[in-house]
Amino acid sequence: MLPQTPPSIISGPLLVMEGSKAWEHRGLSSVCFLSPYDLTELDPVAMFRDVIIQGDVIPEARMAMSCCSTFDDPDTSSKHGHKMFIFGGADLSHKKMTADLFSFDFETRKWERCEIMGGRPPLTINGHSAVMYKGNSISDSFHSNRTGSMWVFGGKAQSYMSELSEYDLDTKIWCSYRKHSPAVHASDLEPPATVIKFYRGKAPSKRYGHSAVVYGDAMYICGGYDQHGLSCGDIHRFDFITHTWSEIHVIHASLTNTHAPLPSFWGHTAVVHGSCMYIFGGKSESGYGNRLFEFSFSSNVMAEIRGEGKTPTPRCGHRAGILRGNMYLYGGSDAATCYSDFYTFDFRSRWWRRQVASDNMTSRARHGGCTYSNRFYVFGGSNGHNFLFNDLKEHVIDRFEESSPNTFLSDILHMLDSDTSFCDITFNIKDSEEENEPKHIRAHKSILAARCEPFRIMFNRDMFESRNGIVNIEDVSYKVFLTLLRYLYGASIPVLYLEEEEATSRRESHDRTLSLPEVLELMRSSDRYLLHHLKRECGKLLQKCVQVNNVISFYRTAQMYNAQELEEYCFRYMLVNFGLMVAPSAPLADPSDADRALLSQLILWMKH
Repeated sequence: MLPQTPPSIISGPLLVMEGSKAWEHRGLSSVCFLSPYDLTELDPVAMFRDVIIQGDVIPEARMAMSCCSTFDDPDTSSKHGHKMFIFGGADLSHKKMTADLFSFDFETRKWERCEIMGGRPPLTINGHSAVMYKGNSISDSFHSNRTGSMWVFGGKAQSYMSELSEYDLDTKIWCSYRKHSPAVHASDLEPPATVIKFYRGKAPSKRYGHSAVVYGDAMYICGGYDQHGLSCGDIHRFDFITHTWSEIHVIHASLTNTHAPLPSFWGHTAVVHGSCMYIFGGKSESGYGNRLFEFSFSSNVMAEIRGEGKTPTPRCGHRAGILRGNMYLYGGSDAATCYSDFYTFDFRSRWWRRQVASDNMTSRARHGGCTYSNRFYVFGGSNGHNFLFNDLKEHVIDRFEESSPNTFLSDILHMLDSDTSFCDITFNIKDSEEENEPKHIRAHKSILAARCEPFRIMFNRDMFESRNGIVNIEDVSYKVFLTLLRYLYGASIPVLYLEEEEATSRRESHDRTLSLPEVLELMRSSDRYLLHHLKRECGKLLQKCVQVNNVISFYRTAQMYNAQELEEYCFRYMLVNFGLMVAPSAPLADPSDADRALLSQLILWMKH
């Protein structure tokens, strides 16, 4: 707890300390009282510090370099230690690009210029990607004790590129990959000093500003800015074992319509958590973005994640990393501002948390960075005004930061999803009569009673369900009822998945998506359980699906469940699109008796 202090005159930023944490309150110029409750209004400060470099080697200032680290589990042994690698980059103010490769040892705190014992590195490039993969090597053999290779793709030199190169950390040899052709030999393509290997399949188009991640034995390339001046929305997979490129057919869990284009962006970030890739921010033809997308490697479903809390402002050129189940994000810029804020995204609660960087941390974008142990590292970058950095900063993530302020909801949700130790009520649900055995969901009476009045009444009365601890649910599907319970435990509503019959099997019951019939069923259930906010959220999802051929059905549904916002939206939609509504073969071209009353009401409104 903060001690109670007398009022003081504050002129400028105020740092408030509690334990090892600091909060910053800006813009105060009058008498101010601070209590522990004031902390809810203040953004904590992310305390960055300069890394004291040992030795004389320091990379030149640069931006738009690639940055990756060797398998950042500090408990995993590696004969070359745990290192961060930066390659390439640019100093655009001097029209200079580099192709040098440096490593930073996290333990010895030394930079080293990496040796090249064979092959040729890629051209001087910026805006490329680089990832580490341990299970492959230039010699085509797998060695469990080898450090691995760094794989570099794309970027921009004098022109846009789609070249794939590999740097073996053990042999220190660069290898260039070319399209496989039976009639072509490596000696025909490059000078003898160049090591050439071949890939199969169709490589991604030339681009820069894309992202690259590793999942399993493959690298995934996402987005970018191509040679035609357009942002990309495709995802490509490179198999490290077979050296084969393939484009992923992404299934878009669209919030608008089944034919919505995939999101396209460059200057975004992509990280891997669990079995999914999470893509944030970036820039496209429509401007800067701050949307978060989740791509499932197993189902190829791309879904937008709607986080709570303080979402980052739209930006590109930021840096993100994963540490202990959270995503951390620093910096970036938009058209007018270069940022120095630091964000945490809790995957369990889907909660964003903002921190302002300490005063020794300059705003920057297009920098390098990675996570290691309990630290987030930032190297180089630009301040947005042609000033480049070559400093290395670190921020120690302490236990306070590992959990968001919404950890109560996160922990409660975890009790429903994973920990049933203290559950005292069981719901039995059959999705269909054909099922022999019902599915079970175990929950907590106290939580449900506090969040939902019908549950409180059920558990308070001397009903069979209250005495026996078992409730049979017969008119709601398992998935919809689980979504309703998770909402009561603090989860956000899954996104709406619009591709119906044939896509339902392909998405493999993706647990963060709902089909259109499932959203309608959730609205009906939320009305039954008096969850008016949930019903309103369902209505907002349905508004995005309204079309001429379904607006009347949605209008009737809204009336049935007293969803006023959806009802008003549908009515306005019919007014604006009245000509389409009464056109031949349209819904009101040959109205039923019930539709005649609606048609008369629409005409009456139009006259006024």
